[in-house]
Amino acid sequence: MPRTIYYERSSKKPGIIRTKKLHILIISLAIFFSTTSEGSMSSLPVITSATSASGSVGTTFSYQITATNSPRRYSATGLPTGVTLNSRTGLMSGTPSMAGTYEVTLEATNQDGTGTATLTAAISGSAPVISAAAASETVGSAFSYQITTVNSPTSYGATALPAGLALNSTTGLISGAPSASGASSLLEGGGMSALPVITSATSASGSVGATFSYQITATNSPWRYDATGLPTGVALNSRTGLISGTPTTAGSYAITLQATNRRGTGTANLAATISAGSAPVISSAATASGTAGNAFSYQITASNSPSSYGATGLPSGLSVSSTTGLISGTPSASGTSTVTLSASNSAGTGTASLAITIATPIPTITSATTASGTAGSAFTYQITATNSPTSYGAAGLPAGLSVNSTTGLISGTPSSGGKSTITLSASNSGGSGTASLTLTINSASTSSTFTVSPTTLAFENQPVTTTSSAQVATVTNSGSSAQTLSSISLTGTNASDFSETNTCGAALSAGGYCTIAIQFTPAAFGTGTATLSISGNSGSNPQTVALSGSGAHDVILTWTGSTSFGIVGYNIYRGTTSGGEGSKPLNSSPISGLTYADSNVQAGQEYFYYITTVGAGGTSQSPPSSETSATVPTQ
Repeated sequence: MPRTIYYERSSKKPGIIRTKKLHILIISLAIFFSTTSEGSMSSLPVITSATSASGSVGTTFSYQITATNSPRRYSATGLPTGVTLNSRTGLMSGTPSMAGTYEVTLEATNQDGTGTATLTAAISGSAPVISAAAASETVGSAFSYQITTVNSPTSYGATALPAGLALNSTTGLISGAPSASGASSLLEGGGMSALPVITSATSASGSVGATFSYQITATNSPWRYDATGLPTGVALNSRTGLISGTPTTAGSYAITLQATNRRGTGTANLAATISAGSAPVISSAATASGTAGNAFSYQITASNSPSSYGATGLPSGLSVSSTTGLISGTPSASGTSTVTLSASNSAGTGTASLAITIATPIPTITSATTASGTAGSAFTYQITATNSPTSYGAAGLPAGLSVNSTTGLISGTPSSGGKSTITLSASNSGGSGTASLTLTINSASTSSTFTVSPTTLAFENQPVTTTSSAQVATVTNSGSSAQTLSSISLTGTNASDFSETNTCGAALSAGGYCTIAIQFTPAAFGTGTATLSISGNSGSNPQTVALSGSGAHDVILTWTGSTSFGIVGYNIYRGTTSGGEGSKPLNSSPISGLTYADSNVQAGQEYFYYITTVGAGGTSQSPPSSETSATVPTQ
């Protein structure tokens, strides 16, 4: 399907580079309404066409694959030479060039998976027929005789020719000068003079986990080979006759070999013995590390084709897949564990030790980055952090304030006004996390003061170039006289991404309050910050609100509408692998328009989409459209 992808890049503030909207235009989307109910699309296709078909060499062959549950793709393997498949319509057609019986595997696929069936296709061919006649000549004289046939032989033969005569096996011309009288010859015309005779060894051996190879050889130019009863993990190349692979199960195998030419099939028996081989030897790393509360993954690797894996002594939160050998999960506590790994096959079990060290994650400080107080008045500020800190710190505190290293509470009575940058810390056995606190202490001489709440506003995952809903900061005049708001401003690297609407006016009466509405319009992908500053005439320091926002990607789908009668809208389906779309649409109700914005996407992820039309009542939908994809940028 043709696609047009548009990229836009902001020319605004430097410092944060972010990719803007990714638009996908789906052009010429053919959607056909079907009366198939939504429930009927929850099943795999079932192939309903005939299980056998016949044809002949040189004659047009045709076979239609049919199946239930609206397949959108067909496939077939093992087709007769000269025959091909239309993967969209399921029509198999062509002119066979080789006779034989073909076991064809048919597949029909819809969004829920693939249904299979087997077709036996018998392609017949006619052997050459010689139009023989009597011929005579005189001894010593030149002689010429042309063998004539039907059905296009590829070679000729003649037995018991009189002395002095020879046959051209390519043209069928017998010529020469006979040196003695004699009887007539027996002529043969055709590509093959006899059935194949298998001449390769009647026994072979191998071992589990080691490469196995056996070559079928036969006389009389076979054009196809077959073998039944092969060991698991071993396969036959039907053209070359090479049996090869890596056996996975020990045992004795009675294999029937076949070699086929135009005259028919020759058979022979092969006795193959597959020994258990050697037990697995684990080769993966002897140490691994992770962090409590974070996802952990470790792959057990081993030689000699293990059939199962194990791991004992795993940290809490981790488990092992006995089939794949993957140890995964989220460890819940720190510490070092000695784990016994195992890998087994039919020959035995190999073991190894793995030391897993799970560290304690360092704290992340989550408390506000700004605070304010008044000189001469009691002040408190609580440091908060994740991952269970055992101690706290605060460097650069104004005179009169101190921190409780056990609880993280900053308290006291500041003695003078001013602005300080405080370095906060929170520590545990994994290390220390730090953050900065801007602390503003207003002068005690201020007769009228105002405050703003909250002191931080965060806008999360707003699509690029779209405007968020407003968040409100409340300004309160707690003084005994009116307050004039001398300025309200936005500063910072990404100040242009934010906007403010002031309902306060110029004056704020004593005891009164008003609001300032803030909105976020990200110019590009990524996180932006700014500061809202509010100044008054009381002589106090400006009050500030720390602003932050995250610009997100979205994927815009646009399509051409269907003109079919009875359509009420469209459904959008999405997956992270081709053909792996979910069973439920992204939209909660049918979309009436011809465009859809998918905002719930992750940077760096590739997504696959298709669309269906929805019929009257909203319960029936068409087969899916062709699939299209989009990769979300990482910036």
